[in-house]
Amino acid sequence: MSSESAVGVSGFFSFVLEPGSSLHPSFLLAVDCAFAVLFLVFVWSAYLTNGNVHFFILMVIEIALWTSVKWYICDFSL
Repeated sequence: MSSESAVGVSGFFSFVLEPGSSLHPSFLLAVDCAFAVLFLVFVWSAYLTNGNVHFFILMVIEIALWTSVKWYICDFSL
């Protein structure tokens, strides 16, 4: 790990751990991207396993978690 990437990682974690950083638009975009990628992984896994029901259940759980995070952020920002 180079020193430049170590500074980037430590800078990211110091930013995330600051009070109030959860309402920063770049942080919210990163959270949405992470949830979208996770959903796409579940969709692709369901496709590869010919529609395994476990992946559909995981998709429902992931969407519920994503919705609850968005609802909390919306409620928190009011």
